[in-house]
Parts: sequence; C-alpha cells; structure tokens
Amino acid sequence: MLKIKSNQFRDSLELTSP
Repeated sequence: MLKIKSNQFRDSLELTSP
C-alpha cells in the first residue's frame, strides 16, 4: 500500500513538473 501511495505522489510531482 505504501508503495502505491509513493507512486501516486511521484506521479503528482511529475504532473506539476514543467
């Protein structure tokens, strides 16, 4: 579960990334 949460967080960062 933690892994999935971490993955989602990274995805969010990539989306906000320019």
